[in-house]
Formats: sequence, structure tokens, C-alpha cells
Amino acid sequence: MSKYIHKALLLYRVIISLLFVFGYGLKKLKMLINGEDFFYSFLGFGSDITLLLASIGELIAPIFIIIGYKTRFFTALPLFMMFIVVFDVKSGEPFESYQTALLYLISLSIIIIAGPGKYSIDNYIKGK
Repeated sequence: MSKYIHKALLLYRVIISLLFVFGYGLKKLKMLINGEDFFYSFLGFGSDITLLLASIGELIAPIFIIIGYKTRFFTALPLFMMFIVVFDVKSGEPFESYQTALLYLISLSIIIIAGPGKYSIDNYIKGK
């Protein structure tokens, strides 16, 4: 494996996660704080619970992805959310409306498949 692959994985994890936090997570946190009640309700959970789960997946999980702790587990949370956005929330809408969510879905899939790489807490723990 190339000596640069682990640096690339780190950079990829950090960039995708920061985009998630600043593109979605902080907005969801603001909605949560303001008590906004208009949010997508998934499987009858209600908009409040769905918003809380989305906040965790888009704000908390990316922090763990950045540091590389339980990376695959924490990547699964936003991956599942993007799957819902692409195949349920935006279903039937023009491609442009879910293009970004699809890119996140693909990016998060790559992180799950590739793992966190050498520069991660997961790797440090595994090495002990």
C-alpha cells in the first residue's frame, strides 16, 4: 500500500466530516435549540426524535470520524441518514435536489469500506 494512503484517508475523513458539521450539523443544532417543529418524520418517530437523531448523525458522529474513534460505527449513522435522504426524502425529485446527499452517501461508504487508516485512535487502540 502506498505510504500516502493513510494520510489521504485522514484528510478524506476530516474534510467529509467538517463539511457535514458545517453544512448540516450546525443547522440541525440550531433547529433543535430553537425548538423548530417542522422536520421530516421518519418511520413515525416524529419530527422531534428524527431531528435529534439527525443532529447526532450530522454533528456528533463526524467528530468521532475526524479523530478516528469507532470510525465505521460512527460513519454508519450519517450514512444511514444520507440513504434515507436519497431514497426516501428526495425520492421522485430531480437529480439536482439530492446530488449532494448522494455524494455524501458515496463518500461515507468509502470511509466504511477503507476504514480510518493508520492515523486514527482506532489504529492506536488496535496496536496495543
